[in-house]
Order: sequence, then C-alpha cells, then structure tokens
Amino acid sequence: MLQGFFYACLPAFRWIGIMIFEVMRSWILVVVQFACLGYYALSGAVVVSTFWLLMMELTGIGIGVWAVATVRVGRVSVFPEPRSDAELVTTGPFRWIRHPMYTGLLLIALSITLERLTWLDGTVFVLLLLNQLAKVNYEEQGLNDRFPEYRSYSSRTKKLIPWVF
Repeated sequence: MLQGFFYACLPAFRWIGIMIFEVMRSWILVVVQFACLGYYALSGAVVVSTFWLLMMELTGIGIGVWAVATVRVGRVSVFPEPRSDAELVTTGPFRWIRHPMYTGLLLIALSITLERLTWLDGTVFVLLLLNQLAKVNYEEQGLNDRFPEYRSYSSRTKKLIPWVF
C-alpha cells in the first residue's frame, strides 16, 4: 500500500526536485567550482615548478586579472546570472573569448593537475571542467535573454579558447 502511494506521488516528487534544482543551479555551480579550487589550494603546492607549466599558470593568472580589470573588480560576480547593473563587455580579452575568467581558472587548474599527475587531481580537474562548461552554458542563456546584441557578439567570439572553442 505504501509502495503504491510512493509511485502515485513520484511525478510530484520529480517536479519538486526539478524546481529545487532550477532555483539552486547557480549555487550548485558556484559551490562545485569553489570546492574544486579549495581542493587545489589545500592539497599541495599551487605554484608549479616546471617551466612550461609555470608559463601556463602565469598565462591563466594574466588572462584572469586582465578580464577582472576589464570588467572592473566591483562588478565581478561568481554567480552565472547577469547582475541587474550588468553591461555587455566586449573589450580586453572579451574581444576574443566570452569567458576569459573561466579560461584563466582552467589554465591554472590544468597546470597544477599536470604538475602533480595524480588520479585525484585529474578527477578534480575533469569535475571542474565539466562544471565550468555547464556554468558557461547557463550563463550564456541569461546573457542572451538580457542583451539582444549577445547573439551577434557570440557569433564572432569563442567561449573559452580563442579561434577554437
């Protein structure tokens, strides 16, 4: 009898779960991102020693700092929804890629992962990469809704890697 009740309520439970996920999606994406970054920060050295990996890490830092400076520090948000006072930025690194802060973050994480070469670091990097891709797609939905010119901008720029992706 209880089993029949559960199956009868299953569509309602599924709907409630979907609604909770929609409300929490932004928070989930940010929490996963910071959990991955926290892992990197707390599990060992974050400055790599191999020359080419150091160049990759410094490039990631440079791209990230350039992007934050272009947007202006006080206007940066870790959440993927556009802020109410948001403006579409198409200068600086945004001329070539739409999400340079994510690119910088992924370059830094990749350089650390390649330096350490452990299965756990690799797993965390894949989780971070998948999370950032989901965050990019979610963020772009909001940007398309908010800025009519975003479609044109996105047609002439790449998401994360200039001229590639």
